Amino acid sequence: MTIITDLFSSRKKSSKTVLALNTIAENPRKTVIYSFLESVIIESSSKVDEMLRLEYLIKKNKGLFVLIKNPTKDQRLDLIEYLTTCSTEDFLDAIEIFLKIKIENINSYVSRGYTPYPKSILESCLKKRNIFVSEFNDIMKLNSIIYRIKDSRIIAIDSELQYKQLIEPTFALLYEERFKLANEEFVRALENYRKGDNDGAIREANNAFESTIKVVTGRDGDATQLLQECKRQGIISPEYEKIGTHLDKLFQTLPAMRNTKSDAHGQGKEKRVIPPRDALLALNLAATFISYIGSHKKN
Repeated sequence: MTIITDLFSSRKKSSKTVLALNTIAENPRKTVIYSFLESVIIESSSKVDEMLRLEYLIKKNKGLFVLIKNPTKDQRLDLIEYLTTCSTEDFLDAIEIFLKIKIENINSYVSRGYTPYPKSILESCLKKRNIFVSEFNDIMKLNSIIYRIKDSRIIAIDSELQYKQLIEPTFALLYEERFKLANEEFVRALENYRKGDNDGAIREANNAFESTIKVVTGRDGDATQLLQECKRQGIISPEYEKIGTHLDKLFQTLPAMRNTKSDAHGQGKEKRVIPPRDALLALNLAATFISYIGSHKKN
């Protein structure tokens, strides 16, 4: 694994505004570490040691020769001490590196059909990864901490209610492999909004919406053509034809925001300042439209 250029801390530093960190206090942090220890795989017969791999990659990506001030002879204990005492930002980076380790060999097996490790270890890797992700998110929620793991990345949420009722169902739908591109675009939209890139949030929200329509309809085209295809295929309920142009205008809201609010087509001499509420509106529209269009079941 080479240097990881898109860790949580790197995304935060590249933001246009400073992201206020929600500190992970001692007790929830230790609970996460317990979950981590339960999910690591150490298999000497197959030379798999995820703790040592994580310890090495943290040092490599952080430019460190040792993880703690007074290292012991046990690298695993040093890793636990580091996870216990490091900053919240470094802790979240370590979590992301760990998740990348988890899927590294799985992806190798899926894409090339072979791996240096037994398939049973890969299956255990995937299972334990999923359990860790679920437990991490539960720990964060129980302690009212804003971080969640989504697709091996840490995202920050603003409202638990909004996340539960709108964002989470959208992610549940986009989890299907056919929506992989739309899923990636929606994750980027959330990240852009969180770091203050309102232009990028609107642009990626619309991209996710249009990618979802393309998958469901099996057609390409611009927003207008895609929405017409949705109506032709009955994806948009025929009953809504009673509201006619009003419905068309509603679904056109997101593409229109992309064209007039974001920097998708350049901004000319003067840069437009997009208020956060416009970006939040785009995210909510995208989530609602994606859930509605994406949940269509063909006969």
